[in-house]
Amino acid sequence: MPKKTVEILLWHHRTKRTLSRKGKKYNPNKEKKIRVLGYEYLLMPKKVDLYSESNYQATTDFVNKMLSRACSTAIMLDFEQTEHITAAALLYLYSRIDHCLSENPKARIRIKADSLRGIIKETVMKSGLFARTLNRTDQVEDNGNSRIVKGTAEGEEFEEVIDHIVKHIYKVEGTEAERQVGAAVSESVGNVKLHAYPREQDNTAPFKPWWILYSVIDGVLYLAIYDIGVGIPETIHSRNWIRDIVDKTPDLLRKLSSSRDVDHISVAMEAGKTQTKEKKHGKGSKSIRALVDATPNGMLRVFSNKGLYQIGVDAEPELIEHGISVGGTLIQWNIKI
Repeated sequence: MPKKTVEILLWHHRTKRTLSRKGKKYNPNKEKKIRVLGYEYLLMPKKVDLYSESNYQATTDFVNKMLSRACSTAIMLDFEQTEHITAAALLYLYSRIDHCLSENPKARIRIKADSLRGIIKETVMKSGLFARTLNRTDQVEDNGNSRIVKGTAEGEEFEEVIDHIVKHIYKVEGTEAERQVGAAVSESVGNVKLHAYPREQDNTAPFKPWWILYSVIDGVLYLAIYDIGVGIPETIHSRNWIRDIVDKTPDLLRKLSSSRDVDHISVAMEAGKTQTKEKKHGKGSKSIRALVDATPNGMLRVFSNKGLYQIGVDAEPELIEHGISVGGTLIQWNIKI
């Protein structure tokens, strides 16, 4: 090809590229996309955590970005810079990935194996997250501790979870403590069946999934359960019976009229009832609170949509309204065993 012709072609190429970039400004903070063998690499947050407001923002932002990208490309999660993963955040991450892969058979989300080290590797492996991304959950060692279990509100899996915790972890079978722990665990899981998925949502969530993580650390049982239902703030308004309680309590009436999700969670917690008409239900918060109060540094946290209601031993409830929804309801508490 003549030299002049080559120069003309290069000139046209440069001109076309210049025109395509016209009006665009240089952004030094623009996120760089790394692709290897068809996978887009996403760097996990330094702290995968929902407890502090800044970490909550970073974690939920990342999960939402990951799920959005997973709709159009294969994703590789890189834990190279991750230093800390809390129980609630691990459950949240696992649940959202599991739901994405279940709903989208063609989706691919993997974990860069050599980026896992130390306690992060141990935590991710024991939970079953690594195996789930490879669709090899049957190969996860059932160590009875720290593994995430999935169930449905229509099934009886939660009974097995309760039995396992009471008999093999808490080890208080046949005592009053067994009854108390069983009631607290049963209510935590049973609430999903009762209020997380209203009947009108049956078509969009036919299996009504929930995920539970229970772990023992230094003699303390940590339990967290997450569902992707409509959330407490939504269901509380669809129950006329709650007015019987709220109308008699000005503070609850004020909170129910609020636009904040956390105020609606507070109404549900302070009323001492779950979102169901049956009087036999609704003792869960009291059962859990009694056990949490008996635990040094005990804490009960209820994340639902954008709200976080948390309360420790001998403390007033702390109400936090986040800018991003957790995408359902996550309840986490810890008790001494």
